[in-house]
Amino acid sequence: MPLTSLVVLAGAHLFCLACVWGGAAGLGRRALEPPMLLVLGVGAAGIGAAVLLGHPAASQLYFLEGARPYLSVAAVCGVLAAARVSWARAALAAGFGACAALAVSGPEFPGGALVRVAAPYAVLALVAGVALVWRRVCAAGLAALLAGYAVPSSAVTVVGHVLPLEEDERERLIPKGALAAGRWLRDHSAPGDVVATDLHCLHPRWVACDSRHYWVSAFTERRVLVEGWAYAESTLSRAGLFVTPYLTLPYADSARLAANDAVFRAPTAENVRHLTTKYGVKWLFTGMNPQLEKVARLRFRNATSSVYELAPAKLDPQTLAAQKPGPRTLGR
Repeated sequence: MPLTSLVVLAGAHLFCLACVWGGAAGLGRRALEPPMLLVLGVGAAGIGAAVLLGHPAASQLYFLEGARPYLSVAAVCGVLAAARVSWARAALAAGFGACAALAVSGPEFPGGALVRVAAPYAVLALVAGVALVWRRVCAAGLAALLAGYAVPSSAVTVVGHVLPLEEDERERLIPKGALAAGRWLRDHSAPGDVVATDLHCLHPRWVACDSRHYWVSAFTERRVLVEGWAYAESTLSRAGLFVTPYLTLPYADSARLAANDAVFRAPTAENVRHLTTKYGVKWLFTGMNPQLEKVARLRFRNATSSVYELAPAKLDPQTLAAQKPGPRTLGR
């Protein structure tokens, strides 16, 4: 990504943070007090790590998540310290900020994607600057103006969590019977057993496969041959920062994935034998697939999930060597 784009996006990100924790602007000289220096220092460290670091899965944002409570404390203390404006004027400033947010989010700004991202925040920065100079708005009024800018998006988020959705509108990421099936397999298998599944995509309705699918291994507490691969090192190492999203990358071992999925798509004795001898698979975890009963033994089924057991096979030497535990060493 060009340096200009990074600078503009970093500026827009910092301005968004200033809107969320704008109350910290009211601290004034109290920002130099030891307690405030502590919370502001933690907040600055979290913001700096989020801006300066990068990760294919945006994991640098967790530094900012850890600093959020401290920034919130600083914002509340700043509002209380700069409470030199009436509630009516503060509400008016917040309402003006909310109207500004709605006004700049409606029209389509000309230019490229970078301009359309930065334009709303540039408009608010201009409005806040004019209000601060022309009207000599105090810090509390400016904080209310910035906080009001975040009201529309916050309202949409709150409504989405509070109002119940109809059953057909809510995408169920984990089927109702998945936990019962996973727990059954856990209770009827050995810790060293290997499970194969054709459940790889978290959102089955999406065009692209979101491979953050891990509840089979979580519920069964068993090793799964191939489930989700989004956070695997073999995936993240192939994702270009700001270039290639890690969620769009296919599985690194195409041969393993093909052998895994062949058993579910076209179950034959040969496909099953290849899966058991080469990869040591003993169990199949899937949804509704009656064709598997031709090559495997059905052991559990409910309304959403099925568990099949494969006949034991003689493993090849490579598989035996891979599954053989290494020597144990005792530490001091």
